[in-house]
Amino acid sequence: MNKNILLALFICANIAYAQTPDSTAVRTGTPVTPTPPVVMSRDGASAEKLNQSSFFGIGAQLGFATGTGITVRYTDPRRYGAEFNFWYITLGKDKAFYDVGAEFQYQFDNSLDSRLYGVGGFGYYANSEGTKDNTLSGPFRIAFGVGYETFISRAAAVDFEGVLTIFSDKTVLPTPQIGICYYFR
Repeated sequence: MNKNILLALFICANIAYAQTPDSTAVRTGTPVTPTPPVVMSRDGASAEKLNQSSFFGIGAQLGFATGTGITVRYTDPRRYGAEFNFWYITLGKDKAFYDVGAEFQYQFDNSLDSRLYGVGGFGYYANSEGTKDNTLSGPFRIAFGVGYETFISRAAAVDFEGVLTIFSDKTVLPTPQIGICYYFR
């Protein structure tokens, strides 16, 4: 199981750092430096502030790969992001459900209206009953896929993710995730 977790983390790290090599750049005698895309709002005004500063968000997510519950998200101006998800609830005196998860994001595009990103992450889910600590057969999950986020107001966004999830019992399933996030920017 440890080999599977290490392999999945290695794959997620490679996905996050995959970029076009410099050998495909046009040779003009001067070095080609990438410039961040100019972000435009609906009214056409420049929103370069998003490309120059990082921002945080808080919200909720429902998913079976990288966590269900409260979401805390960080996005930095170099197109990278991270998200932490957690939840705990008791059902009666001897039943509890909890999970914790994290995901890492790389933005393929960046605008004020929407964002397309690659995602890789992991989660741990537990359902305890009585004296049994965890009744789930595959509590550890590793996932990777794509996500799409669209803003429903200036600061609130809804996101949809389609991820391929590898469970610790060797089950592999495509699982959707949905969330809502309020950004402080």
